[in-house]
Amino acid sequence: MLFEVNPFDIEIGRYKVMLNLADAREMGMNAGDRVRVKAKGASLTAILDVTTQMVGPGKVGIFTEAHQKIGEAKEVDVAPAPKPASVSYIKRIMDEEKLTEDQIRTIVQDIVDNNLSDVE
Repeated sequence: MLFEVNPFDIEIGRYKVMLNLADAREMGMNAGDRVRVKAKGASLTAILDVTTQMVGPGKVGIFTEAHQKIGEAKEVDVAPAPKPASVSYIKRIMDEEKLTEDQIRTIVQDIVDNNLSDVE
């Protein structure tokens, strides 16, 4: 779904975007879900926040880190994104299961790429 970009000059340390509650509901999404944000020549996966006041319908609030990644795009496509495979690998570690080298590399890469939430 296409949204007008509303940049927020707020650094929060990760890729995060904010949608109006009505838009999020229309897309079947909730706060904390992952979204894929695409602009011409750039894309990223971000964690979604929702609001009824800070962002109007049809707009997406984009915090500093995500805005730097997508550049000066005036409009972006926002769509639901699946959880990274590393989330299930982390759960396996918590269940005291052993991981392969590739699974460990996947976790590390997702950390480096900022693809995991604080809880994960």
